[in-house]
Amino acid sequence: MSFKTLKRDNAKLISCIKTIDHKEVALEDLFLYVPARFKEVGLLVFGKQTKVYGSHALVTMTGEYAVRNINALLPISPKVTKRVKVDGIDYYQFYFPKNTVMTLNTVLVKEDTLIYFFMNELFFVGKIPSYYTYEDMGKVLRTAKKHAGSEVGTNNKTIELLVAYQARQPNNPQLALRHQLKPGQRDPSFYWAPLKSVQLSAKGTANKMVGNYMYDGMISALAQKENIVTPVEKILRA
Repeated sequence: MSFKTLKRDNAKLISCIKTIDHKEVALEDLFLYVPARFKEVGLLVFGKQTKVYGSHALVTMTGEYAVRNINALLPISPKVTKRVKVDGIDYYQFYFPKNTVMTLNTVLVKEDTLIYFFMNELFFVGKIPSYYTYEDMGKVLRTAKKHAGSEVGTNNKTIELLVAYQARQPNNPQLALRHQLKPGQRDPSFYWAPLKSVQLSAKGTANKMVGNYMYDGMISALAQKENIVTPVEKILRA
């Protein structure tokens, strides 16, 4: 399966869910997808009750999908749970038959630590779900204040700045995607550069050759010609 073959239709998915007495009910057969990695980083919990982070994809039987943006863990009650491949990556698939409860309680517990796990996974480690578009990435923390009690997403310009910096041209990750975007262009393909990547995120030859990733940094410093001289390099060259 690939999200590239599905149709993005937010209105369709909204019409497929009804809230009754603080519970979400599926009005059609629905599938929920999250990366399997979410389990490793505290964004998916299995136990007496399954809880999934609210930044996930919902898919209909007829091939429409939408991406939710809820910065909290949702208690869900899937009929079937499977581990599947999506765009070549391991995902968990949760199946909700028509007229069954999806979310057991829409009164969610605020946990601000989830924002750290989520930001670390997406921005620092650079593992973003394949259902996210370039525009989605700029909105991932918009509900952090409401659902997690975190101030991180209060000023969305900070997140948009990170996205503009980390989204790179697919054919040349050294170059920012924003430099080739055309006015009004939607859903462009992009390469996502992790903030922890010394090859792509560190600027300046000296900065690349210090720290815990000296080998990777040295290769990057030798392969990539720099157009600027950092303050540290000015001191070292003096």
